Amino acid sequence: MKILCLIPAYNERGNLTELVEKLHRELLIEKVDFKILFILQGNDGSRQLLDKLKKIYPKINYLYQPKPLGIGQAYQLGFNNLDKNYSHILTLDADLNHQPSEIKKLITAWKKTNCDIIIGSRFIAGGHFKDRRLWKRLSSSLINKLIRNYFKINVYDISSGFRLIKREVIENVRGKLKEKGYPAYMELILLARKFGASISEVPISYIPRKWGKSKMNKLKTSLDYLSLLLRVFFNF
Repeated sequence: MKILCLIPAYNERGNLTELVEKLHRELLIEKVDFKILFILQGNDGSRQLLDKLKKIYPKINYLYQPKPLGIGQAYQLGFNNLDKNYSHILTLDADLNHQPSEIKKLITAWKKTNCDIIIGSRFIAGGHFKDRRLWKRLSSSLINKLIRNYFKINVYDISSGFRLIKREVIENVRGKLKEKGYPAYMELILLARKFGASISEVPISYIPRKWGKSKMNKLKTSLDYLSLLLRVFFNF
């Protein structure tokens, strides 16, 4: 097992050192070969910080864009630059909402099931969604239920960004991804399902960020989800 950690980061300078340190520690404990690739955006000094961190942690690298791409486009950039030496892609947030200490849950689940996608889920037994924003908790829960019930898909957290994905899945879907914003998480799962990908979930605790502000715009994200729903309900 060789893991490429793919992490979009837009003006997340205050979280990067802790994230890199924790990722290195946890992945070394799991005894897997790995590389960390940031899709770095913005001008807050993150690039200069990563250049310093690379001297200590040579397994990190980044692709840089000065302007924000949107989470979907950021992942597409990463997906189009995959190193075929890696068997799996690990995706997670740069703001430490996803805890590196829970990566072992995803790896253990893959070893047990050999599923194509392992999702860190907030909405199954044992999972927790501790975001302080009530609107986000409600909207995330609602849209996951709508998609799950409409497509009869046995996945409870289709919008989770904490995932362990076989590289072949990404290669199958990356040319068909259209969403630029947060609905890209759901789009990938729906496309992967069309290709017959097997999916499993493990419970995780999604915790509030300690540093910085969320880049999620309430109105734009709501409109993006509405656009996705219209598209999938009328022949996705």
